[in-house]
Amino acid sequence: MEAFEYAADTVFEQFVAAVSSRKSAMEKLISMFELYSNVVDSPPFVGGCPVMNAAIEYDDGHPLLHEKTQNRMRDFISFIKNILHEGITNREFKSSIDQDGAASFLMAALEGGIMLSKLEADNRHIHYIKDHVSAFLKTLEA
Repeated sequence: MEAFEYAADTVFEQFVAAVSSRKSAMEKLISMFELYSNVVDSPPFVGGCPVMNAAIEYDDGHPLLHEKTQNRMRDFISFIKNILHEGITNREFKSSIDQDGAASFLMAALEGGIMLSKLEADNRHIHYIKDHVSAFLKTLEA
């Protein structure tokens, strides 16, 4: 449990640092994908995403770890939703967007890109995802 908390905290802090230097909501969201742009050779945390790893490994196992993993994933999704909300407030994004759906999609895209890149030892997947997410975010622009 302690190792999971440490790993999840470390990754979350890196997300916060990545977005803190960006001005627009669009740049902040893209920076989350850029953080993992070299996930194969230089990941933000060795082993990939600790939240995704725990979600897959312990989904039917350790109940307390499962609950902590759910809470951490909710934290990451809320982080993304806050950035989307910021973009709406700043009139960068349309006010009509489904923030819950968009945040879920962005988190799933990030996790999928990490998984595929690590599985094939090839960063091209996270780059494909970043490019497609960038195109998706442009459709949300006000």
